[in-house]
Amino acid sequence: MKPLETVDIDAFGHRFKDLPPGIAEELITLEKEGALYAHYWDDGSSTFKYYRVPLLPAEIVEFVEAARAQQEFAASDAGDLEGRLKAVTDFVIAQRVRSYGDYAKSRLKNGLVVDIRGCFASFLSRELEALVTGNRPDRYTLLPHLGSEKDRLALLSQMVNAFPITSGFLANRMRGRPGFVIDNEYDVQDRLYVAIRSVFEDARKEEWTPSLAGSAKRIDIVLPSINAVYCHAGQE
Repeated sequence: MKPLETVDIDAFGHRFKDLPPGIAEELITLEKEGALYAHYWDDGSSTFKYYRVPLLPAEIVEFVEAARAQQEFAASDAGDLEGRLKAVTDFVIAQRVRSYGDYAKSRLKNGLVVDIRGCFASFLSRELEALVTGNRPDRYTLLPHLGSEKDRLALLSQMVNAFPITSGFLANRMRGRPGFVIDNEYDVQDRLYVAIRSVFEDARKEEWTPSLAGSAKRIDIVLPSINAVYCHAGQE
């Protein structure tokens, strides 16, 4: 069964359809920056901290192939796991999913057996799964702390509210220099993104077509570290 809302994106020369938004964001960020961003628990401070996780070229390839394999798996009309795995063209990945979690024979306290094979983690090697789930602290770069979440939201609000003023300065430059004119919403987004990205390292500019929105194209500036999204929906 597909998620209630999925998105279509172009990344790494491939058209991904019906992806969960979280995986779509990670693929777009990987293509642009060669890294992921994630919150991981820090025992020293007993809080979650935000990190940049750079991936090696081979790890990026594996992540993309895992996403393609999961797309094949999700698109299958077969009703059972084995039937859906037949749609996965990469035999190694299919076997990885099949044997994930010791064949997913995990038993809950209430006696139920949980089979989570088919989740994105099951398509990854153990090494890559450990990297993206917070178990390789030696590979992570801690992002600067910009105060409390309230402080960071206030800073973001100040940057957005100052946008008309800064745009006015750029449109009327001194010494006869040509101005930077804003002609449409895309110009606004690009300039705003540059301003936000200069302060918030995790800011990402993402563009996709939600599968349930017809021809509507959604463009976001996403800041995961403060759970903030600037969103604009237009028409193609």
